Amino acid sequence: MLLNRIGFLLLILLLSRSSVICEAEPLFRPPPVCKHQLYCENASNYPSDLVSRELKKNPHLRGYSSMDEVDSLTRDENEPETEPLCPSMEEIIVPISGLTRDGIWMYILNDNNLNQSVRIEQCLKRDQSCRMINGLAHGYYTQCKQRYTYRQLWALNNEGRIVQDSFLLPTSCCCRVKFRADKFLQSFETERFK
Repeated sequence: MLLNRIGFLLLILLLSRSSVICEAEPLFRPPPVCKHQLYCENASNYPSDLVSRELKKNPHLRGYSSMDEVDSLTRDENEPETEPLCPSMEEIIVPISGLTRDGIWMYILNDNNLNQSVRIEQCLKRDQSCRMINGLAHGYYTQCKQRYTYRQLWALNNEGRIVQDSFLLPTSCCCRVKFRADKFLQSFETERFK
């Protein structure tokens, strides 16, 4: 009996010094990281079963479904045709993974019981000159810039639990105007000596 207790204590001592007793199988594979994107819409390893199971445990989350819409207002025929300074594309996405405020990729909950579609707008000519107004005034330069915002979405943390987190998403495209004194003075000098 005493030998059994000593053997048991030795086993516990050995196991407590070991850094890994046994490696557990992960609940799911890490979410995909989409290169040059802040979100992914497709992934072969999306944990659909886990998402369904967790949503059944938390039926109150169904009330958080949200489906953004693209502005589809028709243009008034009497209104003159307008042209954007920076062309962009609006679309509705259904992200399945995304980059959080903390720089962590997480699965975003999207299935039949919880839909989190999001309206985004992306610059088509990011970092290029704005149309129509570039070069109108000496020293001023324009550039199309992508704007972003954080959007609260339900997601799975690395333990497979449902959490709400902030995800960075593209929201609009704007034209930035910048005055560059060095370029202004150069253009002034060039014109003066003509």
